[in-house]
Amino acid sequence: MEKKEDLRSGLDFTCVDTYPMFESCKNFEEPEKRTCFKEEIRKRIATSLTEIDFTVEDEIEETIIVHLMIYKTGKIKLKTIQSSEEIHDILPSLDSLLRVSVKKLPKIQPAMKKGFLVTTKYKLPIKISLDND
Repeated sequence: MEKKEDLRSGLDFTCVDTYPMFESCKNFEEPEKRTCFKEEIRKRIATSLTEIDFTVEDEIEETIIVHLMIYKTGKIKLKTIQSSEEIHDILPSLDSLLRVSVKKLPKIQPAMKKGFLVTTKYKLPIKISLDND
């Protein structure tokens, strides 16, 4: 099948025919490809964040939402981060660390809709759990 390009942008991740996928997810059947993508992106960003030694005075237990754009070129870009003011105050470098983590992600196979490569939006929840040990 010939891959065509479309000028549409920002389709919701759930509205596509074929989900974006990392090379490691290529051999899975369609329902598992989506699960593989979610697990792979979460694992890669979490690994990048665990390399940083955060020091906090109080325990933190919060989920933030990272809004990503997965372009039809296969590039992933962080658009916005939804988090509380408390997280911003306690971990002011978190935004920049997440941006670096997303930049480190490899290009992926973009989503397809009706035979067209499309740009998709993806919301990635990330649980931030730190204690003051």
